[in-house]
Amino acid sequence: MPETRVTIGGLGLAIAADRDDVVALARARFAGFLTDGPVSWRLIVTLGTVPDDRPALVVERNGRPDRVRIAWSGLRGIVDLGRRRGDVVLAAADGLALENFVRLACSLALLKEGALLLHASAVVRRGRGLVFSGPSGAGKTTVARLAGDGVVLGDELVVVGRDGRVHGTPFWGELSGAPQPAPVPLGGLYFLRQGDRHAVAPLSAREGLAALFANVLFRAREPVLVAELMDVAAAIAAAVPAYTLTFRRDAGFWELVDGQ
Repeated sequence: MPETRVTIGGLGLAIAADRDDVVALARARFAGFLTDGPVSWRLIVTLGTVPDDRPALVVERNGRPDRVRIAWSGLRGIVDLGRRRGDVVLAAADGLALENFVRLACSLALLKEGALLLHASAVVRRGRGLVFSGPSGAGKTTVARLAGDGVVLGDELVVVGRDGRVHGTPFWGELSGAPQPAPVPLGGLYFLRQGDRHAVAPLSAREGLAALFANVLFRAREPVLVAELMDVAAAIAAAVPAYTLTFRRDAGFWELVDGQ
């Protein structure tokens, strides 16, 4: 079965399909993150009949805590955490549907590696990866646009790990890019608020944990998995300084951030 290999957040995945055009689609969608290295996960993609009921996203246990069913518009899949395998049926060779499944599979698989897929932008400045997190509209993309000479790792989803590193991902928002997935040291977590001035306020580890947990891309509600998520998030929050960043839509906030 033809395949392509990618690395996302340090996680090696083989994306395989029985059709060359689907593999080519994956290769194009994840350009910049392709690898010839070893993989620990396999995602098997087939095309088939998917009910056209346009469901709300469903992520739920499928018989066992480590076996998760995913249903969304245009796709139906199973992620088996024990076997390190995902199987998905797509209604068509659709790059967005494929990316949606890979995002959700990665959110589950990365957890087992001690990492989280976080709603955030990330900018490398002075050798540190600074992560700016918040819900839609908080200003993640604005921060990325104002990065200046900083290297932007992403404007929508990045990977943060309990090993103290941050990775870019191929999952971009309004901006576009394909940075190489080399990790950098995680220098700080900034939770965004827009205002009429620039201000940075430190958060306690407990406050940082609450803010971090609220912005993780994770849809499963299985108690065992949620407990693992909390454990990883707590380790990150205890090790990495966290702040609230209030900012206007100009680059003046960097002076405060660089001073931390």
